[in-house]
Amino acid sequence: MKLKIAAISDMHYTPEPKVQVPKRHGDYAPAFVDAAVQMINDDVRPDILLVAGDIVDMPEQEALLAEIAPHFSNIACPMVVIPGNHDPAPEIFYKYMPEPPPFIDINGHRIAVFPNDSGANGYKASRRPEESYRFGPNDGTPVLMLQHVPIALDGETSSIHTYENAEGIIDDALSHNAVFSIAAHFHGGAAPYFRCRLPHLMIPSLTEEPCSFVSFTFENRRLVQYTIHYMDKEFLK
Repeated sequence: MKLKIAAISDMHYTPEPKVQVPKRHGDYAPAFVDAAVQMINDDVRPDILLVAGDIVDMPEQEALLAEIAPHFSNIACPMVVIPGNHDPAPEIFYKYMPEPPPFIDINGHRIAVFPNDSGANGYKASRRPEESYRFGPNDGTPVLMLQHVPIALDGETSSIHTYENAEGIIDDALSHNAVFSIAAHFHGGAAPYFRCRLPHLMIPSLTEEPCSFVSFTFENRRLVQYTIHYMDKEFLK
């Protein structure tokens, strides 16, 4: 059975242009979301949309989160949204965004949702062992993991942002039948990488040049399609 996924991330909504990052257009984030939702509905037509965090640019911007949240409401498929390190804490974040269950079974696959992973020393995130319940029952269903920060060992990713306990997380994931890891955080994104114990990809930033999102399809545990969708940025002119 096929599972087609669309994924967007890292809008970094901010009221003013970020002069330190001129290629980022976070002040246009609502327009980017509107355009992406329309493309996903009209052209991609996935089974599910994953939104992988950093919707706003600073954790204290609760008002901006409330402002941009309705722009996701026109999506025609089920949607899973998690916070990133720039978003408010989950208990505030989910006042405005729909809170997902720990895992979702869809089209013969399971998406394990990890919204609570915390920041740690330097560039490293961490995950508590008790979060393993999010994998669901160990019943042979192939599991796709969703979190904001990439889970990879040194040398497996171009991003310096990973997990301080990545090896333990990968061990645990494989014991729960995980077959792929989906993350964001690294704004350039990264194509699917397979030369590792747990294959992974990174979703690009929707609002930072070249401004894109991705779609990909799994069939019988295997990734069989991966596409980058580039945004029409006419509204920036």
